[in-house]
Amino acid sequence: ARLRSWPVEEKNGAVYLYFDKEGREPAFDVPEVPEYASPEWTDVIRRDWVVASCAQEMAENSVDPAHFRYVHKTADLPEAKAWSEGPVFRANLDYPVAVGDGIQHGTIDIYAHGMGIGVTYFRGIVDTAVLVSGTPLDRGRVHHRLSFMVRKRESEEATQAIAQAFTSEIARQFDEDIPIWENKIYLEQPALSDGDGPIGEVRRWARQFY
Repeated sequence: ARLRSWPVEEKNGAVYLYFDKEGREPAFDVPEVPEYASPEWTDVIRRDWVVASCAQEMAENSVDPAHFRYVHKTADLPEAKAWSEGPVFRANLDYPVAVGDGIQHGTIDIYAHGMGIGVTYFRGIVDTAVLVSGTPLDRGRVHHRLSFMVRKRESEEATQAIAQAFTSEIARQFDEDIPIWENKIYLEQPALSDGDGPIGEVRRWARQFY
């Protein structure tokens, strides 16, 4: 099989490759990320990891409300909604964060274009766009990359302080997820509770890529 590029010279400052074992052309396009070219957003802050897992297992984590509360210590269980639009998987989470003596609500909007590329938006607390990409290295490892862009604040100093703090917090939470990804067992028919979120929707969407 051959690796083929999407029919674009460059998009979002990156080169994208598509693999199909039958050598077919890509059936969908990669997402536009307008924040890359906007002066209202910071330059990209990149983080990357090699995780002993697979793309689908990592995707299921994003719609699991219980882990936000008990692993990442959000103030309460987020509300999660998920649906698919062809090759694009959509999810929306309303997540509460303790701020001082109160609780502030933010949202996470997820757009996954196939199993390897997507954009996640954090809104309401620190507006952040994250280009999410994962490349399987072999049957048991994924090279996962997060490229952060944060909406600029009133000054360069405030922008840099908030951007570094927020991206470091998301990276810290990612580190907390790694032991779960690397040790969980895949069950064809898991025993789900009410707090486990729309994992079935992720699995139904993922079938089209196998």
